[in-house]
Amino acid sequence: MTTRVLALESATEACSVALWVDGAIESCYHLAPQQQRQQLLPMVAQLLAQAGLSLTALDAVAVSQGPGSFTGVRLGLGVAQGLAFGADRPLVGLSTLMILAQGAYRLSRSEQVVAAIDARLKQIYWGSYQRQGEGWQAVTAEALSTPLTPLDFLAEYPGAWSRVGTGWSVINAQQGSEPLAAPALLYPHAQDLLPLAVAAWQRGEAVAAMQVRPCYLRDQVALTKQDRAVTGSLQGYSPRQ
Repeated sequence: MTTRVLALESATEACSVALWVDGAIESCYHLAPQQQRQQLLPMVAQLLAQAGLSLTALDAVAVSQGPGSFTGVRLGLGVAQGLAFGADRPLVGLSTLMILAQGAYRLSRSEQVVAAIDARLKQIYWGSYQRQGEGWQAVTAEALSTPLTPLDFLAEYPGAWSRVGTGWSVINAQQGSEPLAAPALLYPHAQDLLPLAVAAWQRGEAVAAMQVRPCYLRDQVALTKQDRAVTGSLQGYSPRQ
């Protein structure tokens, strides 16, 4: 039986959409700061048109649910919820940090990964992961922290840890010694969300669209003018089939 899953990722400065059709992946990716709102739906339409599929032909929709920028997380989740709800399909939400870990595995078969995303205000979102079967086991809980916390973790747990994400530039700026090498991957990609989402769907972990919640990690989120515009534009969003 053919499995078809659509994935959306917009939690950082990058924006991507990917489509899984029985193991084959097609994707669109743009590094588009402040432009995800204009890019996301056209990318979805492009991939579905190329595959000759409608939304109702999908088995599920998947989305990166954070942590990341409020605007990006909320936009991606809102669009994914609208697509899934409108097509009466379930939704899978997965950690942006774990998606980065999967990206490290795709690129270099890394099985131990420390992912970090720039959280602004001289803070980072970060988590550490160990490959387990076809998925990932969290070694530490995902957290909002000072930039030096992952270095403390690496000192306590030495080994072949791959580093991914924009947070490592913040860590480099704060650590005050010889700069670390550039991370293996900076931005999450929807194509790395797909294997995790398909496995979750097959395990019966997909849920109704409106049950998926964003993961911000910050207790308080201050909304910018752009954030308020995005939130307002997504209220009542329901795409046509």
